[in-house]
Amino acid sequence: MHARTTQQRLVLTLALLMLITWLPRVSSQPVAAQARQAAGTCANAITRETWKMVITYDLQDSVAEGAITADVEHHAAVQVVFDTRQDFVDSIEWELTSMTGDLSLNDHAELHDEFPWWTETVGQGEPSYFAGRLTLDPVACTYGMWVYGEVMGNTNNDNGTAEWPQLTVLDFTIYNHPVGEAPEFFEAEAIPLFLETPGGDQDFTLPFDNHSTNETYGWYHYIKENIGDPIMAYAQVSWTVGGISQPPTVSDVVFEQQSVSNPNQWISVPSAGTYDGNLVQIKATLHNPLSSNIAVEARFLDSATDQLLPDGSQQLILPPQSTTTTTLLWDTSDKAWQPGGSPSAPAPHAPYRIKVQLRAGNTIYSQQTRQLSVQPRPVILVHGLNSNPETWASYPSFLAGLSAQWKSFAIDTLRTGNSPWPQQYSYTLKENAYLLFKYIEQVRKQENAWQVDIVAHSMGGLISRQYIHTLMPLARMDSETPVVRNLVMLGTPNQGSACATALYLHNYLEDIPNLNAPRDLMPSSVATFNQRVTNARGVHFSVNYGNLIPFPCSPLPSQLSDGVVTTQSARHSYTDVQSTSSHHLAMTSSDSDFSSWVVPHLTAPVATQKPQPQALSAPAVSAALSDTIQISQLLTDTIAGNSSTTFSFSLDGVAGASLQLVAPPQVAASLLAPSGEQVSTQDAYSLDAQLPVRAFAVSAPEAGIWTLQLENIDAEATPVSLLIVTAGDALLVQPIIGTPEQSRPLSVVVQLADSGTPVLGATVIGELVQPNGQKTSLEFHDDGTAGDSVANDGSYSVLIAPTLATGGTIVAHIQTSQAQRLLVVSLPDINFSVQLPFIRR
Repeated sequence: MHARTTQQRLVLTLALLMLITWLPRVSSQPVAAQARQAAGTCANAITRETWKMVITYDLQDSVAEGAITADVEHHAAVQVVFDTRQDFVDSIEWELTSMTGDLSLNDHAELHDEFPWWTETVGQGEPSYFAGRLTLDPVACTYGMWVYGEVMGNTNNDNGTAEWPQLTVLDFTIYNHPVGEAPEFFEAEAIPLFLETPGGDQDFTLPFDNHSTNETYGWYHYIKENIGDPIMAYAQVSWTVGGISQPPTVSDVVFEQQSVSNPNQWISVPSAGTYDGNLVQIKATLHNPLSSNIAVEARFLDSATDQLLPDGSQQLILPPQSTTTTTLLWDTSDKAWQPGGSPSAPAPHAPYRIKVQLRAGNTIYSQQTRQLSVQPRPVILVHGLNSNPETWASYPSFLAGLSAQWKSFAIDTLRTGNSPWPQQYSYTLKENAYLLFKYIEQVRKQENAWQVDIVAHSMGGLISRQYIHTLMPLARMDSETPVVRNLVMLGTPNQGSACATALYLHNYLEDIPNLNAPRDLMPSSVATFNQRVTNARGVHFSVNYGNLIPFPCSPLPSQLSDGVVTTQSARHSYTDVQSTSSHHLAMTSSDSDFSSWVVPHLTAPVATQKPQPQALSAPAVSAALSDTIQISQLLTDTIAGNSSTTFSFSLDGVAGASLQLVAPPQVAASLLAPSGEQVSTQDAYSLDAQLPVRAFAVSAPEAGIWTLQLENIDAEATPVSLLIVTAGDALLVQPIIGTPEQSRPLSVVVQLADSGTPVLGATVIGELVQPNGQKTSLEFHDDGTAGDSVANDGSYSVLIAPTLATGGTIVAHIQTSQAQRLLVVSLPDINFSVQLPFIRR
């Protein structure tokens, strides 16, 4: 064997495995878990700038076989450092930049056969020449390495010649070995290149052996082919980590929310937090101090549960020596309340601790946690007829009792009459809906809340329905999310209230400007309203309705009511409903209604709420019943201060009567039957006395003269009126309204019949009152014109110009030879055809 071959008789096998955590050769973990760990190891390996390897071994051995003998003494104690890094498209390389320490070689070999020879090779000292490279393929998750080192030495041969060559002391290569997997020819475990804690080190003992060349895992040299023990010696290999004295960091975490005023702008979330339903942009600033790209995973977690937020894992490549910002959109819907609590007394959610974590595999480089509070959605409180924001005086404390951050906003711009006494000018439902729109937008911009809830009382529910149907915007331009999450209606007359007619007539006769609001609550008006206001637009509607007493504004009270609104009118076609024994005026201050109905609907996750119909239509109406309901009399008077008055009237020949009194709360009322029996009383300033219309229902009234005694306990005089509505009277008044069109006059016909026989020769005159207060005189004629095709048939008609035929109210006085009647008819909006009796139930 030639001398140069003898000089390379170092048996050394080294294996390098790039792992962040230890992996056994045969793992019981699922394949997916192994893949995640391997990927994490590759990602972590990319972050390293410097790799250091320490190799130590002492080998002293003698070999004899036949005519060949050999003595070997080898020593190594060197540190190999890879710290010049280059990033390529599909790989990362580290160059071997230094090899320090001591290497020595002392080999003696002899051949005692036909051609004897001997040789001695000696060399020692620091490596005089070295080279090497470490390569990582992060996609395939494989690595390769080669290391080569030489020292100066001398060789003496049997022919007496001497040489002073560079002696090869280290020479090994590993090709494309999978990360996290030990080479098959090792009995040892896989070797981590670094520990989980940066800067650690680890020692491993590996055997020298005499395996033949393996192109997959490496090639090596031997003392002599096929000579020696299978394992001749052991080498100690130690790896340490260098290069990440400053790992990549999460340098800042801030919360931003989309501006309601300018949706294209993101603004900082204030210290008080954000509102439920807002989109929050979690913005993390990441810094990479390294001189190369680094692959990392940015994780956005709920620190309390250590669970990822939705889409909260981001795989990123951070450019060298740079600062990068990454964001996550977090939907705060249903995040204000602790899940699983009591529906009537939910617990507010503690401030969220949002953690942004920067990691590779299982190694966490950096993390920061910031606190974010999610406040309940603002509650918009919408009052009803003859009311104002003071009706919601209890609600701020109701809400604060559950969460100090729960805010309410009682609208103060509506024009619905303001108070029962004195009343003020009122707007139409459409006009008030526009004011509600402006108010909600003002609150949303002031609070920067993208969603709100509405709690509406009485007429406020109709105003809210109109707003939702026509004016409510979407909370998010890229979705169908509505601005209003819930509409909770308390005692809303969704089919109108017959009590409204008495208030309209009283105000009409006394020139009180509150006409539009009571007009829009009349059953005939709400019937038209329900034909055009049909879309909930994704808002959840719920109804709390009263079943306190029989409905007093009906002469045949077949339904329960809250004193003003029947159960059927409030329920309408909705399915998410609940009854209450609260009086109509007490609903806004009822702690019971708030806890049992309002709270569960404002705090429940949207997925748990019952679906509601998107289109609403008026239920069928019994024409036979409504046709028998007539306004028989209207009595008016003025009561002087600290004095009394009496209304006397007959209820003979009727099946039932409703006595509807409009008087201020300082007026006490007492109803006496013809026998003198006190049938009903209302004390001054009682809850019933504060209603806009104070009604007494009488079934099968006793024949004779009935008396309503009124006492004014205030020093100031006040007007009062009493509307008497009857059922079962022989004289019937039936209005028939034509189809309103923009270019044609509207025909209004009043049919009169007494016990089924047309009434001829009656006088029918009246006024058309427009929403703006304009009044137009009307005369009805039974002459076969103006929509009445036959003369003298008991049908009295009039034509109304198209410019006046929308949204007005007709008040007609009817005088026959034997009786008087009043008729109040609301006209539908243009393009809506409806045929209405006086009262719809």
